[in-house]
Amino acid sequence: MVKFLEMRSAKCPDGKRRILTKIEVPMDVNDIASFAWSALAKEDESNSVRAPADIMRNLNKREILRLAKKTVKEEGTAETTSYPAEVLQHVKRMFPEVD
Repeated sequence: MVKFLEMRSAKCPDGKRRILTKIEVPMDVNDIASFAWSALAKEDESNSVRAPADIMRNLNKREILRLAKKTVKEEGTAETTSYPAEVLQHVKRMFPEVD
């Protein structure tokens, strides 16, 4: 499992900076593939130059995590998106440490 952590802080009236939010979202390989694919599919609606599967094959680990995190932040984790098997295989190769 991978855990995404999101922390925000703000300067309080007493002048100290305090953490306001900390969110942990446990994810496995299927979740990462689903959320990253969802973000690519949304980007593809506005930019149809290349297929999302081709784009996904060229992404590195950091870019895939960024896409998954973007989807979780914007849409939450309630809905999962189906994706091609080749996307799952690519994500499994990129994240061997995740179950």
